[in-house]
This record gives sequence, C-alpha cells and structure tokens, in this order.
Amino acid sequence: MSELKPCPFCGSIPRCGVEFYSSCGAEVKLSAVVECTGCGIRKRTIFKATDNISFVPFYDYDNAFAEVIKEWNERVGEQE
Repeated sequence: MSELKPCPFCGSIPRCGVEFYSSCGAEVKLSAVVECTGCGIRKRTIFKATDNISFVPFYDYDNAFAEVIKEWNERVGEQE
C-alpha cells in the first residue's frame, strides 16, 4: 500500500478504514475510505466483499484500497 499524503485542505494526517455500504441477497458491498483526522473530508471507493459465484470474501479488497489511496494522493498540477 502506498503512503498517504496529508490532507490537501488542512494538512492533517488521514486514516484508512472499511465501512459497510450495502447488501442485496448474497452480494455485500463495502467501501474503502480515506478520511482526514482534522477536517473530516473523505474519499471512498466501493467494492464487492463477496464474489457472487464463489463467495470468496474480500474479492476486490486490495484493488479498492490501492484505488482510493491513489485518488486521495492526487493533487491538481502535480505530475506523477
């Protein structure tokens, strides 16, 4: 997992977490969340916690965190 940059609005340290998003039958969706500990601004990516066919838990877990961290770390005018 990449290191999180400070909040682009207040400069505070962010934290990562997982939250329940929704469920429908056997499909459960969670959200990978990055939230500022100072001002509370947040970014989330929704992912399936189970694969409908095999019921493998946290099927997209790693990809969701990689995506939400990448999006959190993006800054206008900054090149990779």
